[in-house]
Parts: sequence; structure tokens; C-alpha cells
Amino acid sequence: MAKLQIRNITKKSLIYSIGTIISSLSTLLLIPIFSKYLLPSEYGKYELSYSLTFLIITISFFETHITMLRFMYGIKNEDNLTKKQAIYSSAFFRTFSTILLIGIGFIVSKITYYPFEKVSLFFGFCFTSGLFYLNCARGFDKEYEYTTAFSIFHITNLISNVIFLIFLKKGADTLFISLSLSYIAQIFYLEIKLKIISSFKRKYINFKLIRKMLKFSIPLAIAAVGIWILQFYSNIRIVALLGSRNNGLYTMALNFARSIPAFANGAIIAWEEIAFSVRGTNDEKNYYFSKIIGKVIVNLSCIYIVFIPFVRLIIPFYLDTSYHDIIVVVVIATAGRTIDFFSLFLASIFGNQINSKPLMISTSIGAVVDLLIINYMINKYGIIGAAISDCIGFIIVVLIRFFWLKFENNYNIQFMKITLFILISLIVGYLSVTLSYNHIFILLAISISISSPILLSQPIMKIKEFIKMKLNK
Repeated sequence: MAKLQIRNITKKSLIYSIGTIISSLSTLLLIPIFSKYLLPSEYGKYELSYSLTFLIITISFFETHITMLRFMYGIKNEDNLTKKQAIYSSAFFRTFSTILLIGIGFIVSKITYYPFEKVSLFFGFCFTSGLFYLNCARGFDKEYEYTTAFSIFHITNLISNVIFLIFLKKGADTLFISLSLSYIAQIFYLEIKLKIISSFKRKYINFKLIRKMLKFSIPLAIAAVGIWILQFYSNIRIVALLGSRNNGLYTMALNFARSIPAFANGAIIAWEEIAFSVRGTNDEKNYYFSKIIGKVIVNLSCIYIVFIPFVRLIIPFYLDTSYHDIIVVVVIATAGRTIDFFSLFLASIFGNQINSKPLMISTSIGAVVDLLIINYMINKYGIIGAAISDCIGFIIVVLIRFFWLKFENNYNIQFMKITLFILISLIVGYLSVTLSYNHIFILLAISISISSPILLSQPIMKIKEFIKMKLNK
């Protein structure tokens, strides 16, 4: 079973990676545009508004998109009745959540500084609607439609930002307008393909299922608040303690840090689908999950050790001079976001067990630690301290989830190999900051020589299988 599931992940990952490549290219093209046409202070205001909007979304929507996807997977039903019930029951709950979104957004705007509030809340509605449609596509195994919609979003966002920032010389508020237009284009395409609205029937709303979904969602919603603290609260504290300009610098570093999850997005999407639907005996599941956990850690380490020296090389040519001194933050924040990305893999295993309690506990503990130390770290080390604080929180979350799974399911994990690659990642991160610019080329070459055989092994094997199959025909 393990080999078959890993092949399925590889196949799905390759499909989803088409959209991932487009999204990554779009992000990489937008970073220098943002650095040139937006001052750090203005970009910092945008990220503050973005952070507050995601807090409002987190409180309002109870992670219903993840719940809907979980209840769509692992269902054997030829007429897709139960999957449609999961979709429309979730949509019924979304109506209530949208009202909450508007109400909480109004309250937040009255009690704290919330720049660009109207366009931000409209973006929040478009974001949740787009996510709903994307998960519908995933639930019905429409990988190609998902990938096309994902690509439409990023291409539209790139074009819109170029028009608003370069040609029309608009400000940071148009970043939300571009995102909203992109989600609308994505939704329009998926509605044509999936016909979610036109296929609605009252029998698809199942109140018993709604109660089950709500019960599953509540711990996830609590965990989601913790995730928001780990991912966004640092922006709020930086603005309060250091001002919007420093928040803009920190956000630019986060744009690089978020690139590894963006590059590996195809893998996480494919993994969630496989993990949610894996069946078999406990021994078979344990063998499969043990094997894949080790592979994920090694692959993420390989991506990290190539990515960090590469970023060090391109920053002087890639960003405006006002953003040049962010490499230390990039190294630490990228480590944190990579660890957070790995925690999503572990969360999917708990999703297979329909057990959201460990997610709530682990995320809550990591978030509380982050809350306790972040003010001290920012006051002492500036934006570097914010990155360290978040990274510590992510590490705590992963350790709790990792050892929970290890001892509860008796996973057989290759600790020596994992430890080796984590150590290599730490060394490369340190050298990327301390080495002279000319020596970074050597570091990058060594990193590529270590990573390439591991990262390319599965795609090469898949290509060989495809060629062999064609030749046999």
C-alpha cells in the first residue's frame, strides 16, 4: 500500500505543481515590483490590514473549508450524494459566517487601527469563497480544474498589480483589489466547470451532517486562532513597537519565507487528499505514514539548503536598496515557515483519524509561548526577534504533533537521517549569513550537489515509468 500511495502522491503532485510553478513565478515577479513601488511604511500598513483580515476570517469561518474537504474524502458513494451534502451543508454554514465576517470587521475597525478596511473585508469574502470552490474541485478529484483555477488566480493577480502599481501609480490598497479580482475570476471559472450553484437541491443540506461538521470544526477553529498568532501576530506587534516601516521590511522577508511552501504547495495538496482517504489496517497505515514523514523532512531540508544561499545571492539585484538588510530575517523566517509547512503534513495524519484535538492542543501551546516571548524578543532584537519568536512557536507545534503521532501509533522513523539533514540545514543557514558574497556561490553549488539527487529521484522515476509504458505499447 505504501508504494502505491507514494506513487499517487507523486502523480498528483506533478499535476498540482503546474499551478504551483505559475504561482511561484508570479510571486517572484511581484516581490521586486512591491519593493520598488511601495515604501516599507506603506507595505507595512498593507500587511497589518492583511493580518487583521485573516484574524476576522479565522474567527468567522471556523475552518469550514478544511472540515468540508475532510468529510468529502474517504467516502465511497457512486452518485456523490454524500460529497454534495458536505458541500452544500458547508455552504449553508458559510452564510452565517459571512454575516459574522462583516460584523466582526466593523467592530475591529472601531477598536483598533485597521487600514483599508472596506477593500480588506471584501477581499476576505472573496478569499473564503475562492477557497470553498477550490476545495470543491479537490473533493471531486478535479486536479486539472483546480490547477487551471489556481493558475488563473495568480496570472490575474500579477496583471492587476502591474496595472495598478506600475501604470496607474496606485497605492497599497490596490493589492487587495487585485487579490479580489483574481478570486472572482477563479470562482467564475470553477462555477462553469463544477456548476455548484446550478446543481443545488434542498436535499443536499443535511442538518445531522452540519452538526458533525461543526463538532469537528470547533477544535480546528481554536487551533486556527493559534495559527494566526504564529503567522500574523508578529506583524501587529512590530507595528505597535517598531512602526509600519519595520513591518514592511519584515513582510518583505516573509515574502521570501513563504516561497518554500509555495514551491511545495503541490505536494501538500496531494498529500492532504491521500492522507484523508488512506484506508487499511493500523499496521499498514503506520508503515505508510512513517515512511512518508521521513521523506517530507528530508525533501524540505533539501529545498531549504538550496533556497537560502540563492536568496542571499539575488537580494542585492532583486530588491530596492531600502530592503537590502533583511537576509538574517529571511533565513530565520524561512526556517519557521518551512517547519510550519511540515506541521500541515502532520495535521493531515490526524485528519485521517478524524481527530482534531491534538491540533488544537499543539497549536495552542505553540501560540501561547509565542505570545509570552514576542514582545521581549522584538524589544531586544527588533524584527529578527519577531522571526525567532515565531520560529520557536512553530518548533513547539511540530514537536508536540510529531511525538504524539510517534508514541500513539508506534511509528518507525529514521531519526539519524532526519537529524543529519536538519543539521545540514542549520549549517547552511548560518553560513548564508556569515560568508562573504563570493563564497556564497560555492555554498550554493555544494547545496545543489547534495539536494539534487534526492529531489529529482521521484520525478525521474515517474518519467522512466511513463517512457517504459509508452515503449511497451
